[in-house]
Amino acid sequence: MVHFVPHQSTISLIEGRTALLISPSALTEESREIRFYVQNSWDSLGIEKAAFFRPETGIGRLPVYRSRNMTLLVHHGKTVLLLRKLPRKTGWKIPVVIDFLIVSRNAVRTWDQIRGRVAARTIIFDDSNKTLLTDRLLEEARRLKIPCHSVRRQGAFIQRI
Repeated sequence: MVHFVPHQSTISLIEGRTALLISPSALTEESREIRFYVQNSWDSLGIEKAAFFRPETGIGRLPVYRSRNMTLLVHHGKTVLLLRKLPRKTGWKIPVVIDFLIVSRNAVRTWDQIRGRVAARTIIFDDSNKTLLTDRLLEEARRLKIPCHSVRRQGAFIQRI
């Protein structure tokens, strides 16, 4: 689940009644953002326990690759790429099809920037991206038939795995 939390990237990986919340912000159960934007979703799903992780410090037991620009993790056989910034290095490419690409902090400004570098089944824009940029990319994605979701425009992205 990619939550709508204003100006932030906030993701929950849910297993049974436990949620693993991934966010670059130092959120806790007592954080206003959690109480106001996330807790209702968790309550509706019967979440009883939550753990909090920041991508740059590790994601506990999940298989993960981290750099300062991106975090790649695998959850129940599905790949999730958290993209915070495009690498400056030329010729970089993710060699597999990613199930979920979560774009943060205006990392993608044009579709040409990731064409041929990242192939994703679903692209999700969290709310850390600028509204006008996201709206333009969504409109272009519609014309190009690129499957996208904006949590600002469409609400939380939820995918059962």
